[in-house]
Amino acid sequence: MKEFIIYLPNILQVLVALIIAIVYKKNNNKFMFFLLILLWVTVIVEFIGAYINKNATSFSTNYLYHVYSFFEYNLIALMYLSIIKDKIVVTVIKLLMIVFNLFYIISCFFIEIQLYVVPIGSFMVATFLVFYFSELLKSNKILNYKKEVSFWVTVGFFIFYLPSIPFFSMLGYMKDRGLFFVLRILVILMNLFVLYGLLCSRKKI
Repeated sequence: MKEFIIYLPNILQVLVALIIAIVYKKNNNKFMFFLLILLWVTVIVEFIGAYINKNATSFSTNYLYHVYSFFEYNLIALMYLSIIKDKIVVTVIKLLMIVFNLFYIISCFFIEIQLYVVPIGSFMVATFLVFYFSELLKSNKILNYKKEVSFWVTVGFFIFYLPSIPFFSMLGYMKDRGLFFVLRILVILMNLFVLYGLLCSRKKI
């Protein structure tokens, strides 16, 4: 059972990436476009990471995932910028993007603070999700939220990114990778919600 859960996140990531490539033809808006790029970038990075770990090359996966985090958090920011209408919230999101990217650039020169890129990025994403849910509750879309792809994607993101804030904040203090089993479960749950949204929510954003 444990070995199945180890590989299941990667299987689901590939499946979700394939499904969105099909669904995107009928629901081709900016939110779906950025989600499509995010999912395929994730799949490619995970395969490269697995190859590096398996072949024990001199290239560090830490560098790989540090580069990935730049695309990950910026793509998610662009996703929510494309669907959130409140001008003040949009301005806040843009400011958060600027702050994150400035911190990311600084982290490229100071390796010791790279551990904080993911917690800060996850906190930023969690803020976007709260903004989205808040706007959804105030809009007419709340009546048909089950048909909204963005709703299910946001639920999936919320399940993963909120717990990842304390998880990655403590990463530097972990003696082994034992708790990464929990992270895999969160990835599985996130992808299941995203998959459900892609398959069962046909309404355009």
